[in-house]
Amino acid sequence: MPLETGDVIEDLDRSSPYPGEPVHLGDDHLRLIKAVLKNQFPGALGDGYAIPITATEAELNYLTGTTSNVNANIAALQAGQASLSVNLNAPKNTRMTFFQVATPTGWTQVTTYNDYMMRVVQSAGGGVGGTESPTSINFSHAHTTEPHKLTLAEMPEHTHTYIGHISQRGASSGSSQDGLLNRETSVAGGNAAHSHGNTGTASLTWSPKYLNMIIGNKD
Repeated sequence: MPLETGDVIEDLDRSSPYPGEPVHLGDDHLRLIKAVLKNQFPGALGDGYAIPITATEAELNYLTGTTSNVNANIAALQAGQASLSVNLNAPKNTRMTFFQVATPTGWTQVTTYNDYMMRVVQSAGGGVGGTESPTSINFSHAHTTEPHKLTLAEMPEHTHTYIGHISQRGASSGSSQDGLLNRETSVAGGNAAHSHGNTGTASLTWSPKYLNMIIGNKD
């Protein structure tokens, strides 16, 4: 059999040298193997790896399926991340509300305001106002209505009865008659509405459900 030839590992014949081949061809086989290895793993200088490979089989297998330069892919990812970070990063001193225990990294909690509610306005934002707590408001109050004396117009229509004295004398007979007679006055009063004096108290505590939010200021 002639001496095998090849440039890559796949070209090497695992059965060569065959039994019965001349012993003096052994050095040719060794030179072939060296040439294939150096050609297959040329390294940076083209004469084989100059640095020992310490990656494990599992680590090398992480490259399975890679179809382009890994470093180039990593650089592209880093550039995309940097661009995304710039676009998502709020300008310095931006203020936002957060529904969590503490502000995220890069933000400082604003503690100036406590127990405030939020109001949406169509004018410039950032203003504050009001004096009462939005979570517990007591509407207790006392009221008094002054007494009112009825006027004649506000009285129901009515009459009064009185007893009158009468005296009658006959012109022809000369007789006389004295007595008492019930009489009524004319109708008075206008049936208009009127009010009464009233004093009392009312109490109502309003405590709506709420969420505790915090304000963060971008560092």
